[in-house]
Amino acid sequence: MESPGAEPPEDGTKRTGNRIVIRMPYFDSKRQARQVSRLVIACTVLFLGTMWAAIGYFVTESRAARISEEQRVLARMARMVEEQTHALFSFVDYFLVAADSRFEKHPRSDPRTDPDFRVMMDNFRARTQGFVDIRFVSADGTLYYRGDTDGQGRAQVDDRDYYQAQMQSPPHGLFIAQPVLSRYTNRWGLPISYPLKARPHGIAVIFAAIENIAFSEPFEAARTKPNGSIVLVHQDGTILFRSPEAGLIGKSLRGSGLWNDENRTRNEGVFELTTGTSDGLARIGAFVKVPDYPLVAIATSSLDDTLSEWHTKATGLVAFGIAATLAGIAVLWRLRSSLRYLDSTQRELMAQANIDDLTQIANRRFFMLHSSQELERCLRYERPLSLLIYDVDHFKRINDDYGHETGDLTLKAITQAVQDELRATDLQARIGGEEFAVLLPETGLSKAVEVAERLRARIEKMTYVNMDKRDAPITVSVGIAAYANGNETLDELIARTDRALYRAKAGGRNRVCADFIA
Repeated sequence: MESPGAEPPEDGTKRTGNRIVIRMPYFDSKRQARQVSRLVIACTVLFLGTMWAAIGYFVTESRAARISEEQRVLARMARMVEEQTHALFSFVDYFLVAADSRFEKHPRSDPRTDPDFRVMMDNFRARTQGFVDIRFVSADGTLYYRGDTDGQGRAQVDDRDYYQAQMQSPPHGLFIAQPVLSRYTNRWGLPISYPLKARPHGIAVIFAAIENIAFSEPFEAARTKPNGSIVLVHQDGTILFRSPEAGLIGKSLRGSGLWNDENRTRNEGVFELTTGTSDGLARIGAFVKVPDYPLVAIATSSLDDTLSEWHTKATGLVAFGIAATLAGIAVLWRLRSSLRYLDSTQRELMAQANIDDLTQIANRRFFMLHSSQELERCLRYERPLSLLIYDVDHFKRINDDYGHETGDLTLKAITQAVQDELRATDLQARIGGEEFAVLLPETGLSKAVEVAERLRARIEKMTYVNMDKRDAPITVSVGIAAYANGNETLDELIARTDRALYRAKAGGRNRVCADFIA
């Protein structure tokens, strides 16, 4: 019966079961009062919206500015670490290459005991403040310190990467190994190995062991407190040195947000990580690649430390915003209460003007208004529309025999039964004492006849037990007409339906008659 393209009623009517809510204009004074209230509400909402937008903008921008400022500081710190690291590794690189060249010229010298080379090592160690020591590995993987002789090896290190890299063919050359926990000193160190081509006295590898303290002290002095960090990382993601150490030396940054494809291809940059950090703290930082070596210098700060002052200001602003919002809500609540009172008053007035007091369905006034609008819609969209009018048979006899109270209850029972059979888009109205109309949008004549017959049959089965406990049979007569053409008025449609109703009564009542004249 309903068309998918059907529009809702244009008069603002809403039906739920047998209840009708009618939205009609206020009297002028109430309309003006509501307009003023709406204006105040709109201004309040606009003010609060603007205020929160400003707070949000300030909070966001000040946070970004604070992070950007800290990242600039960290970028300078990372650059300083990169320069110091490059200087140290270049010096180590130069010494190891020089050692290889010397023993190529003096292949019979023993690197462990040669007095001239011992002087070179002493000078080298003094230049590195004693934090870098020179060690040797024989071709069979035995570790030697300076001064050791054959048979006095300190440990077997043939499983170490700095040894294995130089045993390849060809040897790797300068090789920065993974950090190791010394089996001899039990301290962290970073081996940097180089092959000795001449292999004097069976020594195949020379390497510089950089102790962790070489970096930990300057890193600790430079990092931001309390939770900042400075890290030296191998290009494969392994942490070589870190201050504070936090048990992370030798761990890998692979899989973290920092060690992604984009950052690995850049020579320097800044970052912000809220997850995936090695110590679980949200961090901001900067990184710089060390030229000539597979190393990256990183300086970071804890995001919480960086934003501590910002948090205080932002919290104050948000607290102000909440207080202002609560005040605005209080104003809106008072206005809402006033609007509720006005709405309640309006609904009472509209009910008195548009709803039948007995049956609580639409009255004739509202029916005529709504039907006119439905007729216009029907004409505009060329949609079907039908009207049925039903009359309670011998209603005067019910009143005379059983009393007006019985008659009133009978009308209420009938209209409720009819309403239960209708759609939400249909409208039932009381247009006379015992005469009722049902407007059926999107419904042709044949379908309307089916609806009318269904209503008649349902009512026929009804009886009302009156005060004397005697059953009172109830029947109705129904007239139907469908909107014929664009020239027909509402009054003409009602007149045709009335004629059909008259024929139903003249034909013996308790029947349905339709006007088939197009």
